[in-house]
Amino acid sequence: MAGGRLPVGRIYLMGNPLLREPLRPEHVEPRLLGHWGTTPGLDFLYAHLNRVIAARDLDAMYVMGPGHGGPGPVAAA
Repeated sequence: MAGGRLPVGRIYLMGNPLLREPLRPEHVEPRLLGHWGTTPGLDFLYAHLNRVIAARDLDAMYVMGPGHGGPGPVAAA
């Protein structure tokens, strides 16, 4: 599941989510925020809604709660 790697990086890592450098302890979050189960779906929706909004010049807003998968798309924003 290639699309799931970036959400994992955003949930579990404070820095270096694309692993462009070797992973070090200071990259890892001291306290986990978010929930893996919902983050890939929220990220998928966020990415495609942005594409549709830009392509059709829509006035729209993506509303989601702060819990569970929320930190994933918030990091993308």
